[in-house]
Amino acid sequence: MRKSKSDGELAQLVLGNLSDAVIATDADGRVVFMNSAAEEMTGSSFKAVAGTPLKNVFRLGGSSVPLPGISSFRHTHEPRLFHNSVLLARNGREVLVDGAIGPILDARGVLCGCTLAFHDIGEAFAEEWASLDRQKVAAIGALAGTVSRDFTNWLSAISGHASAIADNLIPKTRAHEEALRILAVS
Repeated sequence: MRKSKSDGELAQLVLGNLSDAVIATDADGRVVFMNSAAEEMTGSSFKAVAGTPLKNVFRLGGSSVPLPGISSFRHTHEPRLFHNSVLLARNGREVLVDGAIGPILDARGVLCGCTLAFHDIGEAFAEEWASLDRQKVAAIGALAGTVSRDFTNWLSAISGHASAIADNLIPKTRAHEEALRILAVS
């Protein structure tokens, strides 16, 4: 008969096997849990960063809004979302991420830490840009086709009028020669 896992062990297994990255802190904002996806994206092993401040492990760069500290959850327990943020990994790699940070409350509603969950959106972002590029190329192609048809129509109209003018003018006159030049170019 199999021994069943405790709630804590089961939670560790579930969080550890998520494809999204998860980091949890204690009430002082120090890292107490990190799954393998978080280790991979941050470039830090849990063993190396356990007990260190979250801001040393999860650093956002570029024009990203700074991640709120645990103290920001003392007055409100609303999670905070972040989008299109650049995670600066320890190995220098930059990862485009979306995620959320929220409070961990005990049974009495007292703040005892926070949870950070995030995922890499770089591939999805690249696919979206590629799709937009394809749409732009298609739009330019359609515009070029329309301009080409319009130009052909205008040229046909000019040729038709120049031909009618040439037929109604006295040959070898300056006006007749100009009408013939228009016909030669069109």
